[in-house]
Amino acid sequence: MATPRAFEIPEIIYLIFEQFTVPPLSCNPRSKRNKTLARSARVCKAFAEPALDILWRDLVSIQPLLQILPTYTRICSSEPIPTKLIPDDVWVMDGAIHVTDWERFKTYAQRIRSIKLSQYDRIAASVYTALYRHNGERLILPLLRFFSWEQMSETFNNTLEFFMSPELRGLHLRLQRDALTNEFERLLSGLPPLAPNVAELYIKGDIQRCPPSVGSFPRMRRVEINFCRLNAESLHPLSLLENLTDINIAEARVQTILPRIGQFSMLTCLQLRFDGFSGTSLLRAMTLPRLRSLVLDFIPEAPSLDRLREIMTDVAEACTKYPSLRSLSIRRKSSLSGRRGESVLKIVQPLLEFCELEEVNLQYGRTRMDIADHNMRAIARAWPHLTCFSLSCLPNPSAPTVGTLVAFSKSCPDLKHLTLPLMTHKHDIHELLTSPPAPHGLRSLKFLWGPRLYQSPQALAQYLLRMFPNIILRYNKPVYGRLLDCPSTKDASHDQNYLVDGMY
Repeated sequence: MATPRAFEIPEIIYLIFEQFTVPPLSCNPRSKRNKTLARSARVCKAFAEPALDILWRDLVSIQPLLQILPTYTRICSSEPIPTKLIPDDVWVMDGAIHVTDWERFKTYAQRIRSIKLSQYDRIAASVYTALYRHNGERLILPLLRFFSWEQMSETFNNTLEFFMSPELRGLHLRLQRDALTNEFERLLSGLPPLAPNVAELYIKGDIQRCPPSVGSFPRMRRVEINFCRLNAESLHPLSLLENLTDINIAEARVQTILPRIGQFSMLTCLQLRFDGFSGTSLLRAMTLPRLRSLVLDFIPEAPSLDRLREIMTDVAEACTKYPSLRSLSIRRKSSLSGRRGESVLKIVQPLLEFCELEEVNLQYGRTRMDIADHNMRAIARAWPHLTCFSLSCLPNPSAPTVGTLVAFSKSCPDLKHLTLPLMTHKHDIHELLTSPPAPHGLRSLKFLWGPRLYQSPQALAQYLLRMFPNIILRYNKPVYGRLLDCPSTKDASHDQNYLVDGMY
């Protein structure tokens, strides 16, 4: 049987086998995907190379590669065990490596683009030294582009340096909580000359300060820092990076008052996760002329709505220096205490002056707020350029009605995605049908708690489809009533993206 001509084109075969790759959190286990690729590599010569390239491209452990060598063996270790999850043994190289085994090892090593070294692998540092020397002091993974490394002992060794190369683009470093700051700084300071093209750096560890050498990677575009103490000295080198566009600082300890930090001329995205007011102090200290996206996750020192208003005021004051800001996300997951039915308009009032915002995401968890129609109408009028708006809270005492949807459709002509806590309607919807709304281009309408409808749910579905002809209606918690089958959604054209799950 002749081979189809399409299979003679390597690019097509690679695209086919790419479909076997799955995200790490997918329900399809990685082992099942690997077995499929391994079987595909044995089908024919045309499949062998593409399937093996994808099979070996991304490894969550280096063990499969090292186990190609028969001299790679496991012995009992006398080293202290960091945790009970780590077995009382260690992998070492025992004996000389045969030429045939080494050639096979190099064949697969050249396919690897992403790999992770974990402390649970229990690989002795002498293994990497032996492989490095056997390879003529050349890198064992010459085409590696992404490397994730976990500190394997209370002290640092030179294991990390064996994987640094000009091809490397992403570097993730995870440190033990008792990591030695000075030793880590010395280790990190030696990496930029070995891997000058790193564009993404992630550091997670309980160290006393962020190493200034973080700013020594000339082509750095994204930096993420977790559990570090930040000050002006450690942040200033980042402002010197000409290509830096994205900073993510999470759960770090920041000085309450920071001096002015240099200008981040190319930064477009900033994400901060802090306790109290440390995040706003950092915002005031940074100069960000091109910032377009700002994400703030915070935990107020005093969990109250008054404290929340103060934070909103500080954020608004800092954002006056960001003329290019178009996307703002403020997230607070747990509930806040305060007066019953506090107006959401009073909380976000300081932010309404930024009328050029296109994406706004306000997540206040289970905090009770008054989100009645008049409050939501004021928000819609203040942000006429919205393309995406999301609000998460508990409505108390008032919830929005159809009037809120009408307000957004009139005030925000470019709105594509709208998320509200819920919607309620107690009046006869047929009154609205006497004045049909103008069609709007909204694509997605989501209710976090499901609509609460007391009269004419089918008529409301018809009204929504007139106002939003391309709508996808979703809700997260359908627990308020029975599903209704809406005939108006069944007669829709297949060319339009209709999906109305149900009305209550």
